[in-house]
Amino acid sequence: KWALISTIAPAAHQARLFRGVSSPQTAAMIMLKGQELGLSLTASFEFIQMIEGQPPAVSPRGALALIHNSPECAGLRVTRLTDDKGVFVGYEVWMKRRTGFEHTERWTLDDARRAGLIKTKGAWETYPENMCKWRAIGFCADVVFPDVLGGLKTADQYGAALDAQGDVVAGQWTDAPDTAAD
Repeated sequence: KWALISTIAPAAHQARLFRGVSSPQTAAMIMLKGQELGLSLTASFEFIQMIEGQPPAVSPRGALALIHNSPECAGLRVTRLTDDKGVFVGYEVWMKRRTGFEHTERWTLDDARRAGLIKTKGAWETYPENMCKWRAIGFCADVVFPDVLGGLKTADQYGAALDAQGDVVAGQWTDAPDTAAD
């Protein structure tokens, strides 16, 4: 497997198709971590993220994929929370292992405000429901399925913006200017 990973890593880096793949070595480590978690090499790039120099993270969608695929999962419920007027306030997530251990996490817009996460034109202002949902999922998964996630935090816990599907919102690639003399 290592020979295959070592062969693919330079091409994965050069192709620039995946966020956070800053070097062939980074590509190799993403694929290696993915293999540890039972992902294919290319799925590793979809689900394992590098966020601004932090340790590797799993996208919340990737965390859900791993949990749903695990024989340890005996139940999972995601509930949208509203106030008495029907206005969105947050999400509650319940997860259960086959051993019977279960846990519930709740993440609300008030929690995000207290944590200083809501900033003008930021992901929390732009996608408040998605961010609450994926944050609650990540916190619950940390408690119930840390082994299934290989100890990885979810990308949103490192500040990454997420789309409605729980994927990291991809940054834009810019090529360095060509400084060679014409």
